[in-house]
Amino acid sequence: MPEPGRLRLPAGYGEFEPFTIETAPSWDDFEPRLESARNYWVAVSDTLGPHVVPVWGIWSDLSFTFSTDPASRKGRALARGSICSVHLESGDDVVIVQGRAEILPADLLDRFLDAYVRKYGVVIDPEDPNQVIYRIVPDLAMTWLEEDFARTAARWEF
Repeated sequence: MPEPGRLRLPAGYGEFEPFTIETAPSWDDFEPRLESARNYWVAVSDTLGPHVVPVWGIWSDLSFTFSTDPASRKGRALARGSICSVHLESGDDVVIVQGRAEILPADLLDRFLDAYVRKYGVVIDPEDPNQVIYRIVPDLAMTWLEEDFARTAARWEF
């Protein structure tokens, strides 16, 4: 499990309640949101600057897996080892995961493909040269509920 901590924010963000492991929001409160989301925003950076696009994917075993065309801007940035972020759609119930993408290991492929069909009803052909399947292994996650930011703003290091 990732280790919780307080988000490191400038004083202008206001007063925060004391943060201890006992009062920290639980990762178990946020991970189901990653599992059940339909759309995820993936952000990468390249020589042109930031690039953010929605994708479908699977959150499982503390990582996010999705496919993309290797010739797409996102695909090219990830192939160069871009650090990336995954963000859910809501700005009120925030979950952001940051990490580095890697090609999905072969031993996890069938599990991903099965989960993808169950979730989206779409079959991905892993032999299609126009598809590459990436897994984002997180280094950091940030979460908060907008309505209770001072209590719920937290970070997890993986």
